[in-house]
Amino acid sequence: DNGNPLQLPFVNGPAGSFAGALAVGGTAFAETPGTASALTQGWANVAGSGRIGVLTIFRQSVPGRPDSEGTVTGVQSGNRVFLPFDNTNGYVTGVAVANTNATQTLFVSMMFQTDSGSTATGSLPLPPHGHMAFVLTSMFPTLAGFRGSIEFTASTPDIAVVGLRFSPTNSFTSLGVFQ
Repeated sequence: DNGNPLQLPFVNGPAGSFAGALAVGGTAFAETPGTASALTQGWANVAGSGRIGVLTIFRQSVPGRPDSEGTVTGVQSGNRVFLPFDNTNGYVTGVAVANTNATQTLFVSMMFQTDSGSTATGSLPLPPHGHMAFVLTSMFPTLAGFRGSIEFTASTPDIAVVGLRFSPTNSFTSLGVFQ
């Protein structure tokens, strides 16, 4: 969260960066041991000289309950991104927004539209390579009890967004992002 690289340990390599060459149609796995007791937040930048696909799997382990997993497909950053949200029936939506630009602050506008047709707006500045993660209803309490979509907009194509929907029992599922 402070803009410095996070030196995560990898099961199959040294902490920090994960690099290599992929054959056409090849795959590579960068896996962390996932043994931290405290929540660490951040984001990853994946770059290549050709087209690559990225899939991230988040796992939550709570003693006495089955593990919960959600997946997020890596999407190229853009200047306009859409994310569904659901804060009904005890569910809450968690959102993470990152600025992929290494040198410029990104000012992000958000337009919320509920499935009942009401709208609301918000904004947030993100420093270079900055990131913010929050529970939607904590930052925007008027969205409690509603579901709908969020349109994130910025003047440069540097927005990356991830969404997770948490159930009343704290299991979660991932929310797809659209461009």
